[in-house]
Amino acid sequence: GLLSPEHIIAIRRRYNLNQDDLEKLLGMGQKVVTRWERGKVLQTKPVDDLLRLMEQLPQIVEKLREFRRQEEHTE
Repeated sequence: GLLSPEHIIAIRRRYNLNQDDLEKLLGMGQKVVTRWERGKVLQTKPVDDLLRLMEQLPQIVEKLREFRRQEEHTE
């Protein structure tokens, strides 16, 4: 199955991210993380896999941050 809302919250907090930060990091729209964390919407399997990788490999979070910074500079 997919990660529970509580598990998503724990991953986000591990990296001191607020919901907006996690949305930006994952390239998601506004309030998506809020909906996941409230259990109103389920994350897709690919996003679930990415969250699991983030949990296991902290360097992925830093790599995502780099991608987002590069995107900001090219827009």
